[in-house]
Amino acid sequence: MPADKFRDIVRESVDDTLSIEITGDSAHIKGQDSHFKIFTQPTSEFPPVPDFEGEADFEVPGGS
Repeated sequence: MPADKFRDIVRESVDDTLSIEITGDSAHIKGQDSHFKIFTQPTSEFPPVPDFEGEADFEVPGGS
């Protein structure tokens, strides 16, 4: 998703928690009283991200 659009939503949000759901070619960002839809691009359009070396400082669990 375009980082600038995502940044603007997060910056302006008054919600303590935002959820992100990816469906097909769009991301739905939802707060308590807000809902944004951002169109995404296929991951195949981007170069691969190299693996990191060493131990992680922290981990962020992903939902399922």
